[in-house]
Amino acid sequence: MDVPKPELVINIFNLCETGNLKKAIKDINALLADGYNAFDILQIMSRIIGDNVQLEDDIKFELLKEVSYFKT
Repeated sequence: MDVPKPELVINIFNLCETGNLKKAIKDINALLADGYNAFDILQIMSRIIGDNVQLEDDIKFELLKEVSYFKT
Protein backbone atom coordinates (compact mmCIF):
# COMPACT_ATOMS: atom_id res chain seq x y z
CA MET A 1 0.00 0.00 0.00
CA ASP A 2 1.82 3.06 -1.29
CA VAL A 3 -0.57 5.95 -1.69
CA PRO A 4 -4.37 6.10 -1.91
CA LYS A 5 -6.00 5.56 -5.28
CA PRO A 6 -6.18 8.87 -7.15
CA GLU A 7 -9.94 8.43 -7.63
CA LEU A 8 -10.48 8.56 -3.87
CA VAL A 9 -8.54 11.79 -3.50
CA ILE A 10 -10.17 13.35 -6.57
CA ASN A 11 -13.51 12.61 -4.92
CA ILE A 12 -12.32 14.44 -1.79
CA PHE A 13 -11.38 17.46 -3.93
CA ASN A 14 -14.81 17.34 -5.57
CA LEU A 15 -16.51 17.23 -2.18
CA CYS A 16 -14.54 20.29 -1.09
CA GLU A 17 -15.39 22.11 -4.30
CA THR A 18 -19.12 21.54 -3.74
CA GLY A 19 -18.91 22.63 -0.08
CA ASN A 20 -19.38 19.16 1.42
CA LEU A 21 -16.50 19.55 3.86
CA LYS A 22 -17.90 17.17 6.50
CA LYS A 23 -17.98 14.31 3.97
CA ALA A 24 -14.50 15.25 2.69
CA ILE A 25 -13.11 15.10 6.23
CA LYS A 26 -14.91 11.79 6.81
CA ASP A 27 -13.30 10.37 3.65
CA ILE A 28 -9.85 11.61 4.70
CA ASN A 29 -10.33 9.99 8.10
CA ALA A 30 -11.33 6.77 6.34
CA LEU A 31 -8.05 6.85 4.37
CA LEU A 32 -6.14 7.32 7.62
CA ALA A 33 -8.07 4.42 9.18
CA ASP A 34 -7.16 2.28 6.16
CA GLY A 35 -3.49 2.71 7.05
CA TYR A 36 -2.43 5.62 4.87
CA ASN A 37 -0.52 8.29 6.70
CA ALA A 38 -0.96 12.01 6.13
CA PHE A 39 2.17 12.15 3.96
CA ASP A 40 0.73 9.44 1.66
CA ILE A 41 -2.45 11.45 1.21
CA LEU A 42 -0.63 14.75 0.65
CA GLN A 43 1.71 13.09 -1.84
CA ILE A 44 -1.14 11.97 -4.08
CA MET A 45 -2.85 15.35 -3.63
CA SER A 46 0.30 17.06 -4.93
CA ARG A 47 0.42 14.77 -7.95
CA ILE A 48 -3.26 15.30 -8.77
CA ILE A 49 -2.94 19.08 -8.51
CA GLY A 50 0.24 19.13 -10.60
CA ASP A 51 -1.29 16.97 -13.33
CA ASN A 52 -4.58 18.89 -13.51
CA VAL A 53 -4.65 20.75 -16.82
CA GLN A 54 -7.97 22.45 -15.99
CA LEU A 55 -6.50 24.50 -13.15
CA GLU A 56 -4.98 27.87 -13.91
CA ASP A 57 -1.30 28.06 -13.03
CA ASP A 58 -1.75 30.62 -10.24
CA ILE A 59 -4.42 28.48 -8.54
CA LYS A 60 -2.31 25.36 -9.02
CA PHE A 61 0.67 27.16 -7.43
CA GLU A 62 -1.39 28.25 -4.41
CA LEU A 63 -2.78 24.75 -3.87
CA LEU A 64 0.67 23.16 -4.18
CA LYS A 65 2.04 25.72 -1.75
CA GLU A 66 -0.62 24.79 0.82
CA VAL A 67 -0.09 21.05 0.37
CA SER A 68 3.69 21.49 0.60
CA TYR A 69 3.30 23.46 3.83
CA PHE A 70 1.61 20.49 5.46
CA LYS A 71 4.12 17.99 4.07
CA THR A 72 7.01 19.64 5.93
